[in-house]
Amino acid sequence: MHDWSKGITKKGEKSMRGRRILAMFLSMAVCVSLCGCRETAPADQKEDTWVSEGKEMIGKEITSGEIVIDGKAYTFPMQVREFLDNGWYVSNKYENKDVFLLKPGSVSTEFELFNEKDESVKITISNDSKKAAKIEDCSVYYLRVKTADVHTVLPGGFNESSEYEDMVEAYGDPEETQEEGSGYKNLFYSFTDSNGRKCQVIIGIFDNETTMNPLTRIEYEFIE
Repeated sequence: MHDWSKGITKKGEKSMRGRRILAMFLSMAVCVSLCGCRETAPADQKEDTWVSEGKEMIGKEITSGEIVIDGKAYTFPMQVREFLDNGWYVSNKYENKDVFLLKPGSVSTEFELFNEKDESVKITISNDSKKAAKIEDCSVYYLRVKTADVHTVLPGGFNESSEYEDMVEAYGDPEETQEEGSGYKNLFYSFTDSNGRKCQVIIGIFDNETTMNPLTRIEYEFIE
């Protein structure tokens, strides 16, 4: 695996301690204000617009590799250029991102993409060509999205507020389940891409009725 850290340099960053403290208190205030909302919400409450629109962009099968991120549909494995064309950019903390070249047949280490709203996703990239390639000419080898960071919709309209039972009923039993405690589970579903390569999607979700937004994380990756 190509070591991204040897080919791209991080810029220095200012201390975020003050912001983190402020964010902690704001988060506590939000949690208090939202307490009990799941039980008191009207049963006929309509979906958020971003959920209903995202659901219309893709199908219903989790094994399709489809996902909607910030209002745009993608199919894993997507090209990095697809994100860039939709307004995402490589984190500015990498000084030589514009000149970095990934060797043929290599996979980068993880780095971040941001959009104009300062929302982020994390990816690694691969170069399947026979010559060194710039970031925008590579494909996404691994994708991780946190639903708290950016609006995300999975096949069937599943999103951050979706519940475990509903998801398993729609997608079927996962091929593997890893439990991390406190009702948090990782669900594994595998599929084959258009080139016959084995991939998997990992869904991180709470299996309880007390969490406001049970679905917290989605990952797509190749299976070696």
